[in-house]
This record gives sequence, C-alpha cells and structure tokens, in this order.
Amino acid sequence: MKISLGTTNNTKIDAVKKVFKKFYPHEMICVATVDVKSKQSQPVGVDNIIRLAKRRARICAQMIPDADYHIGIEGGIVRMKQGIFAQTWIAVLKNKRISIAAGPMLPIPAKIRKTIEKNKSLGSAIESLSQKKNIHYEGGASGYFTHGLYKRIDDIYAALMYALTPFIN
Repeated sequence: MKISLGTTNNTKIDAVKKVFKKFYPHEMICVATVDVKSKQSQPVGVDNIIRLAKRRARICAQMIPDADYHIGIEGGIVRMKQGIFAQTWIAVLKNKRISIAAGPMLPIPAKIRKTIEKNKSLGSAIESLSQKKNIHYEGGASGYFTHGLYKRIDDIYAALMYALTPFIN
C-alpha cells in the first residue's frame, strides 16, 4: 500500500506508518514523502489549520497520483475564550473523497502564551524556553509540556486513526 505524505518530518512519517500498520497489518506500507512547504510558520484558527492540512493532501495527490491515500498534517494554535491551545489536524484524501480529524487540544501555559502573542511560533517559544532545537521533530509541545509522557507522535496517531475511519467503515 502506498501512502503519500505532505512532509519530510520523521515524527509524522513514523506516526503514519504506525497507524497504517494497525489498520492494514498484512499490507506492505510504503510512505512516499512530498516536501510541501508550509504557507504559514504558525497557523492560527481551526478553519485555517484544516485548510492547510487539506492543501498538503491535495498537493500529495498531484505529486504522487498513484498512492492509495494522500495525507496532510498541520498543527497550529486555536484561540478560544477558555485559552490558547495547540492542535493537530489531519486531512486524508482517497479517490477524491476527503476526511478530516483532529488530535487532542493542548492548553498552552501562560508563560508560553505571552511569547506566542508576540507573533512567535509555539515551536520557537518552546525552543527558547527549553534551550533545545528542532522541538517539532522530537516530542513537540505535547512532549515538552507533559515531560515526555505524551508526545507529538501520539497527537498525530490519534488524529490519523480518526481521519481514516470513514474509509474503513
């Protein structure tokens, strides 16, 4: 089974492989990546995050049309009256049919919130605070704020599981 994925981020690639192995345990899973550049360094708002995830999936379909599934993953910031949250959205495209789903909403602590409000990305804010580089390739915000108990791969895993359900039912 061939899956096209709109990123070269290893965390996202690993999550996609893990989910497809669960759904299709007897299939050989091949993930072909497409280096889709993000339109925004920090997407804000659910509609915007979904639009960008769909964009990634559609570009994958154009670049690798023979794939069985085309996947776009996008994370961003969601502002609500209850606070600011980080959330991952996934778009799955198969046979011109699209499904979307979200991962859990991670509340952003006040000490990071102030930095984000100055138009700094969540990843940059965490890197400044933690003194670690490329946080989005490791545990991400989820890993940082849960002290490694729940990581970015887990967010992606949950969202992709849900996004695939319309295609397997």
